[in-house]
Amino acid sequence: MTEGLPAHVPTLSPGYVGGAALSGAVYVWVTYRAGDRISVGLTGPNGAVISPVPAGQSGVGGDVSLGASIDNAVENKDLGLSAGMQGAVVAWSGVWGSRK
Repeated sequence: MTEGLPAHVPTLSPGYVGGAALSGAVYVWVTYRAGDRISVGLTGPNGAVISPVPAGQSGVGGDVSLGASIDNAVENKDLGLSAGMQGAVVAWSGVWGSRK
């Protein structure tokens, strides 16, 4: 990754455009090296849900159909992180439509 440039990781959902709405909860674990300056945000189908959260901070947000949270720079060996690693937990729940 290049500093200052965003990287997007799409999440694929089952279904088809115009199909039934999906609902549930999703949990994503992002792992990176300790010392990396990574901000993590979440964009929902209707736009930004949580703006990028810098390391060491948490954020919450949502829109009409989604609730979400991000806890960035988690350091916990009990969660399977090896020495020198940290991570971010991204979680959201609610209803979203299928997209192309």
